[in-house]
Amino acid sequence: MTQLGKFERYLIEEFFDDYRSGVLSQRTFTRRVAFITGSMAAASAAMLLVGCTPH
Repeated sequence: MTQLGKFERYLIEEFFDDYRSGVLSQRTFTRRVAFITGSMAAASAAMLLVGCTPH
């Protein structure tokens, strides 16, 4: 996975906060992260990086 820049990490963390508070659905959160990172594999790694674990 390529390193996330400060701006990308900030956006993913903000989207995660919105997801946890119920503002975003899981699907929307995942799609936005995938768009930022460029692939689903990178999105999965980025979500783990910010503390989003599978349940």
